[in-house]
Amino acid sequence: NNTEWSVYSERSTTGAVTAFLKEINQSETRLSGPQIFGLDIGVLHQYRLKTSPTTSKKRPLSLIQTKSGQNKRLAAFGKDSERELSSLIKKHHMTT
Repeated sequence: NNTEWSVYSERSTTGAVTAFLKEINQSETRLSGPQIFGLDIGVLHQYRLKTSPTTSKKRPLSLIQTKSGQNKRLAAFGKDSERELSSLIKKHHMTT
């Protein structure tokens, strides 16, 4: 059988492997890109440690025009604030 497949993923090598497994009807199989392509995990890990975290691509609140969009942003801010404050409260033993 001389069948050829061309699969593509901009996200990761594992994404490419997953796409290939779907093509051959083996989507339940668990394989990762590094396993298949033999990537050096140590080098990849060091590279990831060196890269700076991505900056937020969120638009300023003043540019969000819909009320629902503004409400979602404020709700997310509230959740983040609670998470940060909870850890600070525990860290400084501010509970009764």
